[in-house]
Amino acid sequence: MNAAFVQSWISAWNRHDLDAVLTHYNESVKFTSPKAQEVVGKSTIESKDALRRYWSKGIEAFPDLLFELDHWVWDEQRHELVIVYSARLGGTVSRVCEILCFGSDGIIFSGEAMYGATLS
Repeated sequence: MNAAFVQSWISAWNRHDLDAVLTHYNESVKFTSPKAQEVVGKSTIESKDALRRYWSKGIEAFPDLLFELDHWVWDEQRHELVIVYSARLGGTVSRVCEILCFGSDGIIFSGEAMYGATLS
């Protein structure tokens, strides 16, 4: 994993380009987030199609969505990427840590977003 991937991922989110974001996710991905609980009523989303529906609703609910990268960490042995960023959602900014697990094919098969305290 490299900085170009992380910058591309952040940029795709900031453009609200779900097609670009989802190209990195497996068809049977499992993704967990407290925001999913708020938006669709359950915290774990299963399948790429369900993830697209959730994120579409999220972008609709938070049209000001904007991510600002802080840093990222790649664990080569685990094939796990941690991206730390601030997220503007609905007029508030929160610190977020996203953990993405990659298969041997380089595609994300699971992820988890952890939202911290509101920064502003």
